[in-house]
Amino acid sequence: MKTPTTEDMLRSLGLMRIEEPAVPTWVAPAAMFGAGVAAGAAAALLVAPKSGKELRKDLSAKASDLGETVVNALPDMSAVNPFSRTAPYLQDVQEIEAK
Repeated sequence: MKTPTTEDMLRSLGLMRIEEPAVPTWVAPAAMFGAGVAAGAAAALLVAPKSGKELRKDLSAKASDLGETVVNALPDMSAVNPFSRTAPYLQDVQEIEAK
């Protein structure tokens, strides 16, 4: 007679193990909020009475700001990145490019 597993015991009680979601539950709402903010900002810029040159300059500045905000808001992903072995090499490349 084999020893029942945890899964066997749960099943006999009509229960089951709840799997953790692969992505945290806050990611989808945060992404939708971010997309809404970006769409609202773009719409506001497009309806503003500016010349094309000024509008392109403003869009470029806002896109740059948004990129910096996203990069600063993201956690350090090197702990979960399977390619984190390349991080030292990327740092070397960045230092060379900065010279």
